[in-house]
Amino acid sequence: PTLGAETDLVLSAPDPVPPVAADKAAGLVPIESGTKSKLDEKVSAFVADLVAQDVNSPEFGKRVDAITNMGRKEIADAAGQSNRFLDRPVKAISTETGIGADLIELRRTVEKLDPAANGKFFNKRGFLSRLLGSSVSNYFDQYKSAQSHISGILGALASGKDELLKDNAAIAVERQNLWAAMGRLEQMIHVSKAMDGQLEEKAGILESTDPAKSKAIKETALFYVRQRTQDLLTQMAVTVQGYLALDLVKKNNVELIKGVDRASTTT
Repeated sequence: PTLGAETDLVLSAPDPVPPVAADKAAGLVPIESGTKSKLDEKVSAFVADLVAQDVNSPEFGKRVDAITNMGRKEIADAAGQSNRFLDRPVKAISTETGIGADLIELRRTVEKLDPAANGKFFNKRGFLSRLLGSSVSNYFDQYKSAQSHISGILGALASGKDELLKDNAAIAVERQNLWAAMGRLEQMIHVSKAMDGQLEEKAGILESTDPAKSKAIKETALFYVRQRTQDLLTQMAVTVQGYLALDLVKKNNVELIKGVDRASTTT
């Protein structure tokens, strides 16, 4: 087929995934009811133990410190995985290097061989009248010299396609890891919210009988647990964003692979 200017190859980045608000991040990964029950039991035991301590004792401080560290490992694990494979596929569609550049160069090379672009050869006098002329020789010399260049481009495209297939395999593994990380974050968010509710309830009960302890619980344990909840929700939003972005990159790789196949076979 003729490769005219109206079909110039244009590569553009796909639309970004929509932003995920922190307050909407929780609940995206389901937690089994049995797991929730076990987590709730642990929260109840922890809160009961904390409330039983003298607020001025080191034991009370240790339990508050445990709240400030709650979910730290889960947050660090998720943060370390979110963007690991996002840069390589972007390079693949670059118009300066990678598959994007190879596709553009292939189009340019083939367009130069388009008989319609060789006006002196295909003029009103017709093909046969110039069959033995220099234009014919020049045209086919140009065709022969382009063959090795086209073969090189096709080889580079095949290599680039292999890299995209490897990227997609790696992305599939990374998305599984991110899903597991989101599951762990989801559990910690559940723990944090459950602890928030129970601490608030205990502080309310103690307000009339032991206002000093009620105040200490509100200003330390409850304050820090709400901070951790926000931190966990923020990391969950970032991780979900990365998870969706990896899916977008995978789909974009699939489209590039299709483009390589079409360009290679039609050329």
